[in-house]
Amino acid sequence: VDPLFILACVLIVILSVYSISGFLKRKMVLPALIVCLIALGAVSNAVVISLNGNRMPVIAQPYERDILKKVKECRKYTLADEGTRVVFLADRFNIYIKLPVLGSYACKASIGDILLFSGWAGLCFYFAWKAAVIGLKVSWRKIRRLPH
Repeated sequence: VDPLFILACVLIVILSVYSISGFLKRKMVLPALIVCLIALGAVSNAVVISLNGNRMPVIAQPYERDILKKVKECRKYTLADEGTRVVFLADRFNIYIKLPVLGSYACKASIGDILLFSGWAGLCFYFAWKAAVIGLKVSWRKIRRLPH
């Protein structure tokens, strides 16, 4: 296992624990739980990659020729077989994205990827919502102070 990879995993865990403790000190339970999702996704990806020779296993069907070709060409991925460890954490879910300008895009995602994405999206939504609520409170105070 690559020592830099282990160092990156340790740093992810340390930063997650630090941010969770910071949120809990401020009695912000929801962002702490969201950071737990992010940490769980990162750790699950790290576990499956480290147990499979520093490569993310991909479960691809024979009819997915484009994905099979990309996996065989890339050094970061490997096709899952009977020797793959923790295969339930491998890239297995098909993701299709269709954008008007950029066209369509297909990829595979793992449980860890989905946890990471949902955690980051949840964190962004939470802080955008908090900023909107704080902005509404500030503007309401200004409105109440206006002379009638």
